[in-house]
Amino acid sequence: MTRVVSCPGSLLLAGEYLVTEEGGRGMAVAVPPRARAAVSSLPDGPAVVESMYAGHTERWSADAPENGRLPRAVYRHLTEAGMNSTEVHLAVDTGMFYGSDGRKSGFGSSAAGALLLTAGLRSRSPDREIDIAQAAIDAHREFQGGRGSGYDVMCSSRGGFGLFTGGLHPKWRPLTWPRDVEAWIVSGPAPVSSPDAVSRYEIWKRQHPDDHLKFVDDAESAIAAYVDGVGNEGPRFITALAELGRLGRFLGQEIGIPAIPKLPGQLARLAESRPRDHLSVKCLGAGGELILVAAARGSLEAAERDLLTQAVEEGLARHLVVDTAGLTEDTL
Repeated sequence: MTRVVSCPGSLLLAGEYLVTEEGGRGMAVAVPPRARAAVSSLPDGPAVVESMYAGHTERWSADAPENGRLPRAVYRHLTEAGMNSTEVHLAVDTGMFYGSDGRKSGFGSSAAGALLLTAGLRSRSPDREIDIAQAAIDAHREFQGGRGSGYDVMCSSRGGFGLFTGGLHPKWRPLTWPRDVEAWIVSGPAPVSSPDAVSRYEIWKRQHPDDHLKFVDDAESAIAAYVDGVGNEGPRFITALAELGRLGRFLGQEIGIPAIPKLPGQLARLAESRPRDHLSVKCLGAGGELILVAAARGSLEAAERDLLTQAVEEGLARHLVVDTAGLTEDTL
């Protein structure tokens, strides 16, 4: 019997850096494609993991634990909890989160891998249970050298659109994607090192405590205006994104990681000034590796929509589709 577990990718739309704080909030969304893992029983012997990504395959086994940092971290956490599963073969494929050039898409490939490894390697004893998302977050943090808010693991686990609250034990509150908003994800000019960006942020907040406090207060107010507010959700959402984008540009300048949206080619026209309640163009994550274009449905001019359509056809952008399923499991 083979089990197949799968989960979507993840995107943090708002709350960059904020979610690294205890109690810091951010909005995240689960998106296709879905990473998959096939779990089958072995007649004997230790657990074996084959990880496939960016055209590579790496093998790890419990009797040679020095290899494969991510499966090793997951297996160790499950072992300490008394929930590791032996005599299984796990084939994890996160290759769909990489481009043809081997570059990560920014959709949380290692987080999805940690989640699938945890789901596949956990014990299936009927009298014991484990919080798969929290266990995966703990292992993923170890893999990342003790860092990581866990928003990506939590988002891929829960699916849909939600409010993430960071901390040692993160929380997730489901939200409904605003019906009158459509969005696109556009590739930025170059990847950005998230660990380096977070390190710079931590140095900045120690050196500028007053500026940090104001940044946190302003960002939290912008998020609260949407998630806790009332009224027409579309304009509130786009207004919140515009304000959070402004704060992101300020912080990027402060820490030396620019967060100015640099759309390719003619798409740069979309970053020009427009009424806030119609469109927002905002960098995602640390810097401008990915850019969100969010617009009130029907508000784009025909020429602007044509530019986005062309960018999608050329592989420079993709229409944002919300994957509501989260972590799933089937039996073949």
